[in-house]
Amino acid sequence: MKKLFLASASVLTLISACTKEVEVADRAGILQKFSFSDEVQDIGIERLTTTLPQELGGQTIVANVMREGISEELPAGDIEGTIGIEDYVEVFALVANKMINGGDTTQIGEGMGAFIISDMEAMITSDSDDDDIVGAIYTQGSDEDMVGVAIVRGMNDSIEVLAAGTEVSNIPTLGEFNYEGANFIAILDQADEEIDGDYGSFNATVDFAAGKGSINSGFGNDPFYIDGDFTVDTATGIFVGDDLELIVEDQLADTVTIHGNFHGAGAAGMTGIYTPNVAEPNFIGAIAGTQVLDVVD
Repeated sequence: MKKLFLASASVLTLISACTKEVEVADRAGILQKFSFSDEVQDIGIERLTTTLPQELGGQTIVANVMREGISEELPAGDIEGTIGIEDYVEVFALVANKMINGGDTTQIGEGMGAFIISDMEAMITSDSDDDDIVGAIYTQGSDEDMVGVAIVRGMNDSIEVLAAGTEVSNIPTLGEFNYEGANFIAILDQADEEIDGDYGSFNATVDFAAGKGSINSGFGNDPFYIDGDFTVDTATGIFVGDDLELIVEDQLADTVTIHGNFHGAGAAGMTGIYTPNVAEPNFIGAIAGTQVLDVVD
C-alpha cells in the first residue's frame, strides 16, 4: 500500500487562511453513519451544495464529505473564529484551482494528483517526502467543469474525505454512457502514525433513462475490487448503491455502499464515496472520473 499523507500534519493551517466567502446553499443531512466502539468517533457522510467566490470561478460545487465526529455537526463558519463545513470545501476548491492552473502535480490517468501541503502560497507538491503534507488530492477537468477527490487530516486528527465537482445540469434522458477515472482508498488504522492508502481506477456504465448503472473499481494488480449496481435519481444527479460486492482473491468478502453525484453539463463527471457495510469500517474509498465520449448504442 502507498502512504498518502502524514497523520501529524493538519489541514487546519490552510483552513485558518480561508476567506470564508464560500456560501452553503444546501445541507442534505447525514446520508450514512457508523457508530464505533471504544474511543473512536462516529463516521458519517454529509452532502452539501456550496457557491464559490468569483475569484475561484463562482461555480456551484456539490460535495459528499465523509468525516469522523459526524454526530457533532460542523456549523456553517459564519461566526468569527469558527471552522465551518464549507471551509473544507473552500480548501478543496483553492487547491484544485492551483492544480488546474499549473501547480506541481503528477499525471494520474486522465487527471492530476498532488499532495496538499500547509504552505498557503504553494498549496501542493508532487514530492511525497515533503515535511508539510496534510493530505492528498486528485482532480480531473477544468475550472468550469471539474471533479475531484481529497483526503485530509481534519480536526482532532480525524480523517476527512471529500468527493466533489461542479453542479450537474442537462442530465441525459436517453442512451447509456460510460465513465472512467481514478479510485482511491484510505485505510482506517487508529494505531498507525500514517494513513495507508492505494489508488487504482474505476469504470461505470449508466442508463439515465432507466435510472440505473453499474460500477467496477480496483487497484491494479491487488487481488481485490468492488463491483455492482446503483440507482440514479435523474432529477438531482444523485446515485446510491447499497449492495456492491467487495471481492478479495475471487471470494465475496463483504458488501459495500456508495453515495455519489453526477457533475457538470450533461452529467460529464461523477464522484462518490464508498464504505463496507459493517459496523466499524476499516477503509473509506472514493472515486472521481468523467464521461467517455462514445455513447453505447
